[in-house]
Amino acid sequence: MLNLFKDQTIKKLKRAIEEGDTQTVSQTFKKLKQAEQAALAPELLSLAITAAQPAALETLLSADISPNTTTEHGTPSLLLALEQSDSLRLITPLLQAGANTQGLDLPLRCLEVCRDETLMMHLNRLQQHGVGLDAHSEALFAHAAAKNNAELIKFLVQSEVTMPSEWPAGTPETIIALAKRCEEDQRIQKLMLQR
Repeated sequence: MLNLFKDQTIKKLKRAIEEGDTQTVSQTFKKLKQAEQAALAPELLSLAITAAQPAALETLLSADISPNTTTEHGTPSLLLALEQSDSLRLITPLLQAGANTQGLDLPLRCLEVCRDETLMMHLNRLQQHGVGLDAHSEALFAHAAAKNNAELIKFLVQSEVTMPSEWPAGTPETIIALAKRCEEDQRIQKLMLQR
């Protein structure tokens, strides 16, 4: 009888996560014993992420589920969130909850999985939460050059990401000139602020 009640509670909780019903998520999660909460945490977090329910994800994180849980296959929640179509809204609560970003090469993962129109927003969000872009400067500038993406070049320079000493072969001169102009503008702005 107790198992039946527990199973129904878990089903109700999962359905609430899928529907983004944060009030039911909060109330139902609290009905579980602490050991059950801990055992279900990775599955529930993964469900909120794959169901693209950032509000449910926030609710679970606020119930003290660690943002550093991994899927049953060992994928960190942050990488799972990055692979979803609504990734920016999903990585944000994880980063705000203190998800570990070390060793995940998140800027490179963004190059692999983010659409061009959202890439800069993802990189900016990572930077806001302390993820350095400089370790991947060559790959980031090479990507911007290959896509002829002037806005990404400007963003990288303004973010003080180190420009490559040698640009990839075939990089348009206009892109290189833009990067150097942005870098010079940045240098002049700093000098003016120091006065």
